[in-house]
Amino acid sequence: MYKILFFVTNLLLTTTFLTAQEIAFNNNAYTEHICCQTKTSDQQPQKVYQLSKKKETYIFGVGLGLVVSGIILKTTNDQGKISAEQLANLDRNDINGLDRGVAFNYAQSAADASDILLGAASALPVIVFYLDKSTRKEYKTLAVMGAEIFLANNALSFNSKYAFNRFRPIAYNTNLSFDKRAKQDNRYSFYSAHVSQTAAFSFFFAKVMTDFHPDMSTWSKVGIWSVAATLPAAQAALRVESGKHFYSDVMVGYALGASFGLLIPYLHKTHPDGSGFSVTPIYQEDAKGLALQLNF
Repeated sequence: MYKILFFVTNLLLTTTFLTAQEIAFNNNAYTEHICCQTKTSDQQPQKVYQLSKKKETYIFGVGLGLVVSGIILKTTNDQGKISAEQLANLDRNDINGLDRGVAFNYAQSAADASDILLGAASALPVIVFYLDKSTRKEYKTLAVMGAEIFLANNALSFNSKYAFNRFRPIAYNTNLSFDKRAKQDNRYSFYSAHVSQTAAFSFFFAKVMTDFHPDMSTWSKVGIWSVAATLPAAQAALRVESGKHFYSDVMVGYALGASFGLLIPYLHKTHPDGSGFSVTPIYQEDAKGLALQLNF
């Protein structure tokens, strides 16, 4: 665990330095560009991302719909603490071959470290987007996008946990006390919300920074995307080591979180050439729905 944290810490420090250098360079370039503009110019700079009432209504609507369905699932599937009989019937041999080997994992220190990493990954885009002058100009837009990512990602995870009611590895660990194994939270292993949120905000950070600074140095891009890929991977390792999740839990969490972190910025990115993604409502006598169109 400590090797993982040491590696991630060094990677963060290195990338933070590279990103800070890149931000300083772009901020200076931005200032020089503004100073050189003529006061009579009416041309407005092209925004990188754009909000629209229709698009945000759809996205927040889906997110809130998932919250409602999650509440319904919680109401109908909430089974409380794990009973002694249920624990006695748990057999690690019933677990699939991929996940079976972690059934007796347990490390509270890894669980604590994963909480810290989750907070750091969530704060990363908030801090960096404010420090960079270019992203700060669209900070409100980025805040809305971040809220959409948080809502959709956590609402889907909320649904999944109550829909599957999968026991955590801790529940199988006969080396632990009954109280630790029987906790109600040990019913909600699939999928890992820690990993999905870490992945969502890490990839959101990388996508936004590279969209705002397409001409940044190769090493800065490598550093930024390395952080985006490594933070959720480290989170996954910590969650497995802690006994909170199986491999399949963290793999699905990684994939879904990264997808949200990349998709939401893509849906809001301006495309002057006409390419992009559009959502159009369809109202007909015999059908109602949405038309999704992807233009290249």
